[in-house]
Amino acid sequence: MCRDHLRGLPVQVTPEKRGQAKQMAYGLLYGIGMHALAKSMEVTPDQAQQLSDSFRRRIPTLDKWLKGIVETCRRDRFITTIGGRRRYLTDIVSSDLRQRAAAERQAVNSAAQV
Repeated sequence: MCRDHLRGLPVQVTPEKRGQAKQMAYGLLYGIGMHALAKSMEVTPDQAQQLSDSFRRRIPTLDKWLKGIVETCRRDRFITTIGGRRRYLTDIVSSDLRQRAAAERQAVNSAAQV
């Protein structure tokens, strides 16, 4: 995945590039903003956006999965973890944007973690 994402040949995948690919994957999965992603990857926000766009094109089902998790949680007011536990997130329908965004991130985190 790292090689494909960073467009390098196998011998060109350095630990630094592999680390950037991991930061991108986890950052997008957990809802990191472009400025925070850029800072963690030590690139400009524009470069982070370009890398993010490229990553999302290579994994087109990622956005659909993320949106599906949030929509299901918004409908049910809970998310079911991989282990079968229900995590109730009533702020998923909050009128407060910050609370709602936090609940959306929590929904994705809960669905993704074992």
